[in-house]
This record gives sequence, structure tokens and C-alpha cells, in this order.
Amino acid sequence: VALVLGPILGDDKVEVSDAELALETAHSLNLLPSWIRVLQLLQLSKYFGTLLMTIHGMVRDALRFFMVVSIFCFGFSCALTPVLYNQGEEREKHGLMWAFWTIVGDDSGIEKARSQVEGQRWGGLRYVTQCLLYTLALVANVLLVNLLIAV
Repeated sequence: VALVLGPILGDDKVEVSDAELALETAHSLNLLPSWIRVLQLLQLSKYFGTLLMTIHGMVRDALRFFMVVSIFCFGFSCALTPVLYNQGEEREKHGLMWAFWTIVGDDSGIEKARSQVEGQRWGGLRYVTQCLLYTLALVANVLLVNLLIAV
């Protein structure tokens, strides 16, 4: 449908109209099932079928890895968010996803958390929180990423 209506509803303007955007979106979403169907046909090939089975195994292992990473980061995020952000508005603003950015090495979540640690009332809690943040950064950046490479 998008290929038939595209030339009819399309124009030469640089800006994309609503009709063009709707057609391009429909076409893009239809491409994914088409490529999945092509991959199913390639499974019948002796060469590509073996390659696809290997890729399937790699994707399955990567999904297991991301499950472990998600459990780890979500646990640290749930444990540290109430300690770091005392007010409800701060907790709502930062949410529970800030710890997931440590996987890709983004230090902005850790830096904001470290700045909140300095405002802690108790010295012992400040020390424990610093240790937990360090553990989160170390495990998420170094150990888990190396585990992904090793798998």
C-alpha cells in the first residue's frame, strides 16, 4: 500500500507532510516482518542456515547476559535511590534507570549520585554509599562487559 500510494501522495517539498510520514512509517514497519521471512527462507540453505543458527545462539547468549546486567543494575538502583535522593521529587526526576547508564560508561548518573553522597548526614552512610557506587561502576563497566566479550 505504501509503495502504491507513495508516488501519488508524495510531493517535491523538502518538508515531510503528515501523509508522507504515515506512509513511510507504515513501509518501515512492514520491512521488519519481510526481512524475518527472508531469514526463514535462508535457513534452508546449507551455508546460511548454519550461519543463522550460530547467530541465533549468539543472540540467545546476549539476551541472557543482558538479563543478568538488568537484574544487577536494577537491584543497585533500587537500593541506592532512596539513600541518595531523600525528596520524592528528586526520586521521581531521577527514577530507577540511572544505574543502567553505567553499562555504557556514562558517568553522568554516577557523578550526580556522588554529588548527592556528599550531602549525606551520617559519615558511615556516606562511606557505604561511596563503596556501593564504586562497586556498581566497577562491576557494570568492567566485569560484566568483559563477561559479554568472553561469552
